[in-house]
Amino acid sequence: MNAKNRARVFFTLQVYYPHMVNREEQVEMMKRTEALLERCCGAKTDRIEKELTALGFVQKGGDPATITMEHAGVDLHLDIGLDETGNLHSYELLPFDELDKKQEKFRW
Repeated sequence: MNAKNRARVFFTLQVYYPHMVNREEQVEMMKRTEALLERCCGAKTDRIEKELTALGFVQKGGDPATITMEHAGVDLHLDIGLDETGNLHSYELLPFDELDKKQEKFRW
């Protein structure tokens, strides 16, 4: 098999067979993340972002009211809501598959 065919097979496998997520690791990371966020409620976002980065989260976006982070290793999406002073106000932590379902349009 030449390099071009290997690349085609690799791409096909990535498209049709995304990496499998270990649910136990995902649930454990969700528990650790929720414990961190509950402990830091009302704290400055700089400290929270550093601790989340240490857990493996990467910032994907944000604006003055929210910060969006993802952990690709365990397929987690995190939206952090900020109050008017820039402190943690709320959060939403979802696995990627639930996020996809949430974004689907409702059909009868």
